[in-house]
Amino acid sequence: MSHQKNNSMPLNRRALLGGIGGAALLAGVAGASTRSVATSTTQKGKRHLIKGGFLYAADEANTVIPDSWILIDGDTISAIGKMGDLLPEADHVTDARGKMVLPGLINPHWHECLVEGPDPALPDDSDVYLMPFAKGGNIEALSTYFGHIADVEKKLYPDEAIAIARWSLWTQLRSGTTLIGDTGSLNSADAMAEAAIDLGMRIRVSRWGSDIMIPNGSSEFKRIADPEMQARDWENLMDKWHNHPSGLVRGMPSVLAAFGSSDEQLKLLR
Repeated sequence: MSHQKNNSMPLNRRALLGGIGGAALLAGVAGASTRSVATSTTQKGKRHLIKGGFLYAADEANTVIPDSWILIDGDTISAIGKMGDLLPEADHVTDARGKMVLPGLINPHWHECLVEGPDPALPDDSDVYLMPFAKGGNIEALSTYFGHIADVEKKLYPDEAIAIARWSLWTQLRSGTTLIGDTGSLNSADAMAEAAIDLGMRIRVSRWGSDIMIPNGSSEFKRIADPEMQARDWENLMDKWHNHPSGLVRGMPSVLAAFGSSDEQLKLLR
């Protein structure tokens, strides 16, 4: 990758950002205009210049430019260079001095759990006790719990859901993550998708499925949810959010665990 004003071949964002589908992220100073960068790079015909930042491109050449500029044409990074070069003209300029410019990170396995409230654990771990996940797992407790949390989202008011989703996604964005793989959350897929669009993040929203629980010591399961109803939820999720026109959202149905789904439900998922 050239460090000069013009590269011999234009670079798309995927190439420069090492396969990451997010926009360049400014890090190091609270309140950096990450939203401005993310939204401006998707405006066709607009030229966006990010100047003065410490660029780490995370490419095969391990490109580092301590005092850099990056030119983005629409949704393509067309050139990078050093501040000593002649700066190209742009419709929008972001001053990145004192910040690092780097690829947006990917969090491929994420759950929005702030709906449950803050973690009550004590700093010295004096209240730690064995959870159902310990020592191979308590299948009865886990399948009962998973069956419960699959529908927690329905207890939220829409305003609550979107407020929690925005805050939760913002904690990811400010730590460098611009692409989320939501593998099932306590919040609604609608709230997660709307919050991601508003923040300029990419997300693959999900809907948990779990229709059975297995009592300890038993070879028979108990039905705790309607698999047909959850399958309809999956269909609605995909119809509404998969390949969304914003270019930021896709859908991904998921199950909580194999022991929480009947054969019937898994066939419906297929």
